[in-house]
Amino acid sequence: MPPRVRPSGWWFDIVLVAIFVAITIPLIFNDSHILAVDTAALNWSDNHRNALSWWTGYALSCLGQGGPLTYGTLTIAVFLAWRRRTIRPVFVPATAFLLTYLVIGPIKVWSNRAVPHHGPVEMFAHPSGPYSMAYPSGHTGNAIVWYGALMLLIGPYLPRVICWLVRFGAPATVAVTMVYIDYHWLTDVVAAIPLGLFLSRVLYRIPFDTIPLPPWRRRAEQPSAVESEEPRRSLPALVPAAWGQLSAGRRPGPLARIWSTTRPAGPPVRSDTPVQRRPAGARRVARHPHARSGAVRVRDDHD
Repeated sequence: MPPRVRPSGWWFDIVLVAIFVAITIPLIFNDSHILAVDTAALNWSDNHRNALSWWTGYALSCLGQGGPLTYGTLTIAVFLAWRRRTIRPVFVPATAFLLTYLVIGPIKVWSNRAVPHHGPVEMFAHPSGPYSMAYPSGHTGNAIVWYGALMLLIGPYLPRVICWLVRFGAPATVAVTMVYIDYHWLTDVVAAIPLGLFLSRVLYRIPFDTIPLPPWRRRAEQPSAVESEEPRRSLPALVPAAWGQLSAGRRPGPLARIWSTTRPAGPPVRSDTPVQRRPAGARRVARHPHARSGAVRVRDDHD
């Protein structure tokens, strides 16, 4: 199976974590140079903003709201689970929620940094409260992780341009607007980018297609009629890494053709009417094509 992340090595993940640490350490020690950059970005946005541009930026920043992203991705995952009769799609939003909640959340509480215009720019200098969790930007980190999770589910069905716009365009828009409307310092957003990319790569590395399930869940997963006619090796992975290796027509989906009109095959339907079988040597009585429909009569040659 081709790698799901590019670059595929863990060295790139280490680089992302190192960038986040390199931004965090100067902020911990209140480095004057990096704090001056935050102050300059705040002054620039204050001097180049009016009411219309602020509301426009605020509307675009809502693309990074954690609640709508969570519920929207969960809704799509539940639909995929129902369509494919497997619980595996639900693992994607569940894992994304745990990654953001257990990694980004504690860092925001620990940093105790005030948002612009509600406290000093330094870390650990603002009383704990709703305005003291600015670092790193939760909107930016959530956008990177959650849009990655969304594309993990439905990305293969979208055109490549749309997939890239959603995967990277939406988080980039959120990052810019967070600074422009003074919801975050510049370093809050810059630090959230490598952290979000690292968490997104961790999400993409998890083999959701092959995670062992309990025996009762494995029995409940019924393959569809389309899948039963295809060799197992042709079923696509949860997300294709190389778009060029896919077919030129409709690209395969995360769990194999979820948008197909063919419904998954359920258990065989049992009929209460017993099946009548002809005895050996018996022959069917020919009927006129316009005769009434009824039970097939079986006649023995010795009658």
